[in-house]
Amino acid sequence: MMRSSCPVGSRRMHSKAKRRQRNRNLKAKIKQIKKEMAQIAAEQKSIEPIKEERAQIAAEQKSVREGQMELRKKFKEYECAKLKKGSIFVSKQSARTQCRLHNTKTSFKPTNLLRP
Repeated sequence: MMRSSCPVGSRRMHSKAKRRQRNRNLKAKIKQIKKEMAQIAAEQKSIEPIKEERAQIAAEQKSVREGQMELRKKFKEYECAKLKKGSIFVSKQSARTQCRLHNTKTSFKPTNLLRP
């Protein structure tokens, strides 16, 4: 059997020192992770009001869109009514003009022009 240069007790101490260092490193990592988790939780808390505000803005935008659609509908109805009124006016005016032309034709007799 081959002997190592280090005595047996020294090896044990060496491995204990490694374990202690590993444990310290792990504890430091755990501490860092906990700190990061606390920061994430704080950030999430600060995000909550923003989320609520976004939801409120979305609701307001939806309301505005609905209002715009209603205005477009009313404007379209108004335009249709205005066009209908205009077309009725034009047709009445055309009918009056036709009546005047018809009356002028019947009252105008070329024989009246020949009499002195």
